[in-house]
Order: sequence, then C-alpha cells, then structure tokens
Amino acid sequence: MKLLLDRRGKEVKVTEEVVRTAALNKSSGEQVMKLLLTRRDEEVKVTEEVVRAATQNKSSGEQVMRLLLLNQRVKFTNGAIEEVVRAAESNWSKTIRPLLFYRQVKF
Repeated sequence: MKLLLDRRGKEVKVTEEVVRTAALNKSSGEQVMKLLLTRRDEEVKVTEEVVRAATQNKSSGEQVMRLLLLNQRVKFTNGAIEEVVRAAESNWSKTIRPLLFYRQVKF
C-alpha cells in the first residue's frame, strides 16, 4: 500500500472497500490503517461494514478501531457509530468506550 500511495498518489482512491480490507487484515491491519490515516485521513469514511470487519479481526481490530476513533478527520456514518457502540458494549468496552466519549458520541 505504501508503494502504491508513493507512486500513484492521488490516483489511488481510498474507498470503503480499501478501509474495510485494512480493518480486516489480521497481519498488518494496524500498520495499513496508520498509513491511510497519515496520508489520506480526509478520505477515510467508516461505515457499518468497516466496523464489522474490525470486530472480526481478533488480532488488531481493536487497535484499528482505536486509530479511527482518535482521528477527528475520519468520518463515521450513523450506522457505523451504532455498530461501534454495540461492539464497545460487548467486547471492546475497556478501550473503545472512552474513545466514544472523546468523539462525543451520545449513548
């Protein structure tokens, strides 16, 4: 991904599928998401599918979601926020719930 962004720059569109795939990536999802957020955070949009992908990623999904929630330029759909709240209530409560307050999400 780094090479692609280095060589093709703005030609590469950061679509929902790109973000979802990064969130689902067990081996380097956190690193890919950091790269996307460092280079193109204004294009990253979080949907329900992205949140579901992160919840399926037992290796780094929680870290991926943490990165997304900490970046104020990342846009979340209403449905995505609902999914994050559900995930925070069940399995991510200790680390993700405080970040929802940081993002000023109403419960």
